[in-house]
Amino acid sequence: MENKMAVVEPVETSSRTGDINMENKITLSKQIIIGLAFAAMEFLMVVLNYKFLKLPLYFDCIWTCAASFFSPLSGIICAVCYHFPVIILLHHDWPSLIFSLCSLTVVLCVRIFVRYKKNLPFVLSFIMLIFVIAFAISIEGGIIYNINYEHLAYIEESPDNNFIYSFFIRGFSFLFSGILGRIPVNLIDKTVACIFGLLIYKTAGKISKI
Repeated sequence: MENKMAVVEPVETSSRTGDINMENKITLSKQIIIGLAFAAMEFLMVVLNYKFLKLPLYFDCIWTCAASFFSPLSGIICAVCYHFPVIILLHHDWPSLIFSLCSLTVVLCVRIFVRYKKNLPFVLSFIMLIFVIAFAISIEGGIIYNINYEHLAYIEESPDNNFIYSFFIRGFSFLFSGILGRIPVNLIDKTVACIFGLLIYKTAGKISKI
């Protein structure tokens, strides 16, 4: 009887950690397919907002978050591949490919969350995930933009340029304005991305069990 109990206990323990460990059940080919399919969905989401919704948000991390919950490989493929159709079909700006580093940061943050979420209450760790992504990407984005583009590009219409310019006209540097001005938009945008990304992941998990 003692030996039987010893076998059962690890199974019970693993179930308490939640179901965000699906990569252990997904083949390599499926991980690649998920990454590519979600990259296409990410692109369509960006186009939908860019052409029609015109909301002051990016909507460029929802499917990257979802893919990252499945596996690191799926997240990386989605994070990198989605940028190519955006550049080729929308922005025609190859230097902007460097912003894929921000998408890869999202993948890294989500995977750290998946690995260590059981060490904290789920809601607290999820809120931390949102804040870490928002602030990390704001810093990365501000630095990349200042290195890659002319400062006058901040006068162009974008979700965060109004915030950025409001800091700049008050005497802050372009770099500081570029970082701080991104935070409000990223906090909202990444909250949406993390929530919907997790919902997509969990929904896909339930469908796969049917």
